[in-house]
Amino acid sequence: MLDVRRLRLLCDLARLGTIAAVATAHTYTPSAVSQQLSALEREAGLPLLERTGRRVALTAAGRLLVQHAETVLAALEQTGAALAAARAGLTGELRIGAFPSAIRILTPALITLGDRHAALDLQLTELDPADVPAALLDRRLDVGLIQDYDVVPLETAPGLRSVPLLDETVHLAVPAASTAGGLRDVSGDGWILAGAGTLCHTATLRLCAAAGFTPRARHRVDDFGTVLALVAAGQGVALVPQLATGGLPSGVRLLPLPTRRRTRVAFREGAAAHPAIRAFLAALPPLIRSS
Repeated sequence: MLDVRRLRLLCDLARLGTIAAVATAHTYTPSAVSQQLSALEREAGLPLLERTGRRVALTAAGRLLVQHAETVLAALEQTGAALAAARAGLTGELRIGAFPSAIRILTPALITLGDRHAALDLQLTELDPADVPAALLDRRLDVGLIQDYDVVPLETAPGLRSVPLLDETVHLAVPAASTAGGLRDVSGDGWILAGAGTLCHTATLRLCAAAGFTPRARHRVDDFGTVLALVAAGQGVALVPQLATGGLPSGVRLLPLPTRRRTRVAFREGAAAHPAIRAFLAALPPLIRSS
């Protein structure tokens, strides 16, 4: 009989790439993870891992087992959802991950959920969309907001499902006195960039590359309110999505770009029928599309 906890470790190894990363995700030691994977190999009766230098890689049998294990884990999510639906009322935790500018979209939903399901413990964590898939798969979140841009297309990670929430325009924000009419006109300006590794940062680099230049970083800021304040002060230019432009400072002019950002609500495969997830999705507004 294959141990489900060990199957989850194998799937995490396929996703994260190293035993050390799996150990960190589960707060285990690398030695403990290795021991559990060795035990899984004995249960399977086949070698699942092979050494390549200091790293390990999945064998063909290991990759096959991961495919089936993902089905098993999704079925367990469905089982948990069915048991939760059999209980009277919603209880327990619902851990939600969202980026800062989306909080105003989620706030009415959280109020609605609190009114309808007082025993449901809602826990909101601020998290960059790039970090949400791992947090869901590591079971640190139950539901979270993920994103992609036209220039940074992303597929929902294996083991996750998602539904659309927001589709919005991306703008070039310039000081009000600027005569710029598009990206090429600000190729020599100082830029206010998001932190490296974030989707906003990657999208900015790719859009500028398509326009024929690399942006010169003057400031590195993730909060869009601060970004717009810096633009208004003449400290540079930046890309900002429509959602971040509420309460626009008077010293900023927005130039819409021919690219869009999409936000989706993601959760683990098999969890769509969980009553807490269903209640959360029902409380959200329908797809919002900004011009």
